[in-house]
Amino acid sequence: MDKKEALKQIKAGNFSLADADEKLKADKEVVLAAVKQDARALQYADKKLRANKKIVLVAVKQYGVSSALQYADKKLKADKEVVLTSIKQDASTLEYADKKLKADKKFILTAIKQNASNLQYADDSLKKDKEVVLTAIKQNASNLQYADKKLRANKKIVLTAVKQYGGALEYADKKLQGDKEVVLAASKQGEDFLQYADEKLKGDKEIVLAAIKQSSEALQYANDKLKADKKFILTAIKQNASNLQYADDSLKKDKEVVLTAIKQDGSALEYADNSFKKDKKIVLAAVKQFGKGKGYDYDKSPLAHADNSLKKDKQIVLEAIKQYGGALEFADDSFKKDREIVLEAVKNSSHAIDFADDSFKEDKEIMLVVIKRKLALYYARENSQKDPDILAIINKEQTSDKERAKLLEAFEFLVQQIAKGLKEAFDDDEDIALDYAIPSKENFDLVITRDSEGEDGMYNITLDLNEYESDDYEQIAYSGGGSELSDFEGIIQHFIANGGRIEELFTYLVKEK
Repeated sequence: MDKKEALKQIKAGNFSLADADEKLKADKEVVLAAVKQDARALQYADKKLRANKKIVLVAVKQYGVSSALQYADKKLKADKEVVLTSIKQDASTLEYADKKLKADKKFILTAIKQNASNLQYADDSLKKDKEVVLTAIKQNASNLQYADKKLRANKKIVLTAVKQYGGALEYADKKLQGDKEVVLAASKQGEDFLQYADEKLKGDKEIVLAAIKQSSEALQYANDKLKADKKFILTAIKQNASNLQYADDSLKKDKEVVLTAIKQDGSALEYADNSFKKDKKIVLAAVKQFGKGKGYDYDKSPLAHADNSLKKDKQIVLEAIKQYGGALEFADDSFKKDREIVLEAVKNSSHAIDFADDSFKEDKEIMLVVIKRKLALYYARENSQKDPDILAIINKEQTSDKERAKLLEAFEFLVQQIAKGLKEAFDDDEDIALDYAIPSKENFDLVITRDSEGEDGMYNITLDLNEYESDDYEQIAYSGGGSELSDFEGIIQHFIANGGRIEELFTYLVKEK
């Protein structure tokens, strides 16, 4: 391959300097073009060109390519401009700098000001330097971990770190992890400091209370004696009911403690002793409280943790689904066939239809409630999808006339183009994953991609309707597996379920049948 052809192939992205002959590897213009395409090409360049400052600067300026500096000539690894340019893109490349440069205090201070984590690559002598270490931890307290052992035992330096980030206590000397002043300072700046405190301080009420104010997870690191202290646990639960999970088992059997927790947050029933999960009064109190003023946490429904006998109790189930309709999932199967229960559940959350008996997807009253709450036809059975009252809601509330017309035009074009071009684009060479850009129309773009090779390849068809200049509105028309896309009816159904949801597209589906 001659130079002219090599430059042409580089521009097209079809050239690897690794496979070039020695003449091309020594050609400045070719190597410069190659490293502009991929900085890692520098490793295959002739030795003289790896000592060329202009070429190396081009390589190290490339964002996201962290390895280029390591291929530079030793002389350039000691060049301040080259190294600073490299670490500006990626701090970790300081690792490849010349040892003398990593021992240069003025240079390292400059490097640290660019990125505080550069302290880790500094010479050991500078990791003992207070000015250097303080400069690094003032930018990012976690850099205390790279300081010399003696400085990690220096109270002033450690206090500077933990006052910024409590978790920096992890890197402090063991003696300072037992210093109450240091640990209290850490408690005011972060939620994960307690696990690194000395065991004695994990039993200190002042410190543990400060910790659980920062995080409900902190109580797990307190010592066992404190976790069994009823008065302390009641205080902790009043701060956050989920602290019950870390209380001693004896307190999880204490009615006062459990009631205090579930009155704060019904989801705390999960952590109570099993005996309370069989207690109707306790469970009822939990489901009545659940989510008040806090929104709903799907996995935390008290009904999920109630004894099976109470999941058959209509009073409890009704109360639970009034708080959150999706709690129907945890009710006894008999209630999933109970129309009164299902209707109440979908009034609260359309998502509850997922847990109801399939027969209710043909129940017009119930499906109208679902569609009004969440405009998605995939919840409905085929007959409900065709129901004019349901479609009227979709057409009126989901999309404007203009949007519907635009979607229909786009989708008809989509089907035509898939039929015309997809087989040619993908099936002739299944070993290569391709992006196939279908010719765009004026008011939308359509792109088909396949994310892996062969029969396991997944197709993704995207309609970008260009609704807004700054924030394009996209419809994901199809995502499915296999090496062919012959089932266009399935594509259209998927589009209706996850994007279109309009009558005209449904009519188009019927026509295709």
